[in-house]
Amino acid sequence: MKSTDASIDRTKKNPYIPVLSTSADIMEITRLGDELMISDRNVWGEQYPEFFRVHEYVILFVDQGWLEGRFNLNVRTVQAPAAYVILPDHVLSLLGNSPDCRLRVLCMSASYAKELNIPFNYDFMQQLFHDPIVDMSVGWMEICNNYLDLIRNIILMPEVPDKRSMLLNLVRSLIDLLIDLYGKEQRQRPQLSRPETIARQYLALIEMHCKQHHNIEWYASEMCLTPKYIANVVKNETGKSAGYWINKNLLIYAKIMLTTTNLTIQQIGDTLGFLNQSHFGTWFRRETGVSPKVFRNL
Repeated sequence: MKSTDASIDRTKKNPYIPVLSTSADIMEITRLGDELMISDRNVWGEQYPEFFRVHEYVILFVDQGWLEGRFNLNVRTVQAPAAYVILPDHVLSLLGNSPDCRLRVLCMSASYAKELNIPFNYDFMQQLFHDPIVDMSVGWMEICNNYLDLIRNIILMPEVPDKRSMLLNLVRSLIDLLIDLYGKEQRQRPQLSRPETIARQYLALIEMHCKQHHNIEWYASEMCLTPKYIANVVKNETGKSAGYWINKNLLIYAKIMLTTTNLTIQQIGDTLGFLNQSHFGTWFRRETGVSPKVFRNL
């Protein structure tokens, strides 16, 4: 069944993924234009690029087995039943899965998510950056699957009166449910120590601002702490230096742009906040052992 604003299709994978317009080969998807996408149940069994980045709000519902990936540099295993919330510009690397892994995907454009009027405050978004897994019971997962089935069926039904409003209400209700489950699960966890909180805040700020700010001093100023104090805390909590995490994030963005865009090396260096192409090239060679040009042609 198809309508003028919805279809099921298969498209090729792309390591720089706008999920609403491309998806992995294995995913049969149902979409409402360029605003809302939902996948059918599927087995996750495909090889993926080293990393990729999404541009929309994506929720992975893992209802069977487990999925392991590197999400914003942190290796996490999502064990069913659970959902994983992916925010715009998250960098992902899928590392493995159980043979029986089964998941569903709900994806929304930024403009569609805005229409939901979900009160995502800064503290909540920062928490999601570092702890984006929503654990749930089998019963709650079944309820989520019922929501997803209903959303999918309404998208595919032709001539539904006020389809858009109906879908907005359903999606909003599903996300409200996930937020409630997330909040209850978080309240049951031990409170983070002050050093743990500082380290998480520092890493969250880097993920959002590393392209503009390469120096620990800027982050220290944002957090109203001294650079030396932050450096000590981050080293103790993560085992890596504060500067390491800035370079690590920058390198991921550099590799993504070199391998998935037609931007010149100069343009990529400018986007990543380097003074000039020579400065970018020297830094990239130091981090990888090869020049940006050689890496792009590998």
